[in-house]
Amino acid sequence: TKGDSAWRSVLTFSPPPLEKMTVLDKPQGSFSSGVFVDAATSTLYVMDAGARELRAFDVADVIAAFDGASLLDWATDGILIGAVGSYFSGGVSGVTSEGYLVIGGSEGFLAPGGVQIVDPSDGMVLETLDPAGTQGFYSAIYISALDEIVAVVDGMAYASEAAIATPSTGFTCAAVSGGAGTPNPMDYAVILAAALALGWVGRRRAFSPLLSREKV
Repeated sequence: TKGDSAWRSVLTFSPPPLEKMTVLDKPQGSFSSGVFVDAATSTLYVMDAGARELRAFDVADVIAAFDGASLLDWATDGILIGAVGSYFSGGVSGVTSEGYLVIGGSEGFLAPGGVQIVDPSDGMVLETLDPAGTQGFYSAIYISALDEIVAVVDGMAYASEAAIATPSTGFTCAAVSGGAGTPNPMDYAVILAAALALGWVGRRRAFSPLLSREKV
């Protein structure tokens, strides 16, 4: 009533608890990493960060395993991409307009890292990006609307300008939150906001060339 500061609950929401279950049996001792769904091919990419082993699973198989309360087998149900140990540990974080995988991370703790561009059809590493020139542990984001890669390392975010179409293009950098020298649990909202800004800034000034463009 008017002037009455007391409040009473008139409607209570009781959402059902979320069901959690395992649908993929990864190797014993494996480390978690990023997972990514390519909607265009209905493919789920999963990385074992310990062995740096990347496998592709059919999304329909994953859904069927969930519905049937069954487990997918890592080795028999997943298609191995490339050779074990070929890619960085961060897992797939995006698929470019050309169908290439974007993989960040490093070769291991305090080991060289960067952002790899991988052709999933043959496992070939087409590009290894290291705009900071430090070979640090990179977090990678691919923004399909801008055809941009945002590479984050040691508290700095680097955005490429059409990096996939023209690999020789330079990078622009801007600071984001996070400490230096270690893989940082970055605030992705901050990174995405920086990426949108860098999409404009990157068209004004170039930064550094790519560290490596070798095919392996």
